Amino acid sequence: MNRFVEKLGIDDVTFIAIEECSELQKELTKALRGKLRREAFIEEMADVTIAMSWIKDAFDITDEELQKKLGEKLAKAEIKFIEGNEK
Repeated sequence: MNRFVEKLGIDDVTFIAIEECSELQKELTKALRGKLRREAFIEEMADVTIAMSWIKDAFDITDEELQKKLGEKLAKAEIKFIEGNEK
């Protein structure tokens, strides 16, 4: 387990991940309103990426499990996209 996760614990790491996702959501909302702050947007993406790696460690999720689920979700999204364009 990541030393950071060990020191803070699952609850604190989970709260941090929630906060970082919320901050990214704010930047996404600003971008939708035409007020993209590129550096802030990239910073929040980086923070969410870091937080997700801590969550992965905290909940003992392997790279293989995550990659498998990512592949399944991407395949499903592609099928929906293709089917939607055939109508």
